[in-house]
Amino acid sequence: MTWLYMIILTFSVLTLFFVYKDYKKHKFTQKSFALVCFMESAVIIITSILIAISFVQ
Repeated sequence: MTWLYMIILTFSVLTLFFVYKDYKKHKFTQKSFALVCFMESAVIIITSILIAISFVQ
């Protein structure tokens, strides 16, 4: 199950990276960038916690 969490974490980080690059090119408004950033950050934090829990078990 850890591999699934790693895939989710990888794609979440990549999504955040590419959205940031588009935001710097002014393709996103600040409001939409903040929303996407908040949601992706939540996914990254939750997935990191799940990875840590899977290593403990």
